[in-house]
Amino acid sequence: MLDDSDIVQCLNETIINHCQSFNQTMISNLSMNLTLPTLTPPSPIRLTNEQMKTKREEITKIFNDTISM
Repeated sequence: MLDDSDIVQCLNETIINHCQSFNQTMISNLSMNLTLPTLTPPSPIRLTNEQMKTKREEITKIFNDTISM
């Protein structure tokens, strides 16, 4: 049978090892969460001539409103 001091030391080492393992897991999870996903470019938007004209008019209106402020 183990002496009380040996049991306490063994438990202490077990707790320390568990804490270190937990800390490594936390660090690993944090580093994984900080990595950015790989983004793919959006597919091109196809607009008709009339839609393009409408968009240009909207952009021009927003631009002129911003300038006049």
